[in-house]
Amino acid sequence: MMDIVRRRALRLNSGARRRGVVGSVRAVDLAHILERSADAQGYWRCAICNEVVTLDDLSFDHVIALADGGEHAAHNLVPAHRKCNEIKGSEKAQYRAQALDRWLTEWATPKNSAPPRSSVERSRYTARPADAARRYA
Repeated sequence: MMDIVRRRALRLNSGARRRGVVGSVRAVDLAHILERSADAQGYWRCAICNEVVTLDDLSFDHVIALADGGEHAAHNLVPAHRKCNEIKGSEKAQYRAQALDRWLTEWATPKNSAPPRSSVERSRYTARPADAARRYA
């Protein structure tokens, strides 16, 4: 696990440097963040959606986004799903709640339950002729 946390620390630091933010986070700091954020059963919870985060989905989110002037330091990081963190992104604070609502609506609805919106999308869902189905079987 420490190897994965070490890689996440390197990724976080390189991303902060690309954005021109000063500071760095060590793997030990990330391990302490994970220890502090574990619930009673020992599971990590996503700070954005509050669901269980697995090691495969683990990402770290800046509480005060770097785009809003937040620090790249251990006290400003919380565990989050990669997808949640990606959707939250670096949008400014006033738009973040709207983005999260939009994401929860899109992410929570099953893909097959929403009707197609355009004729191009509808063509993807229409049945193919039997000979075409046999050709690709």
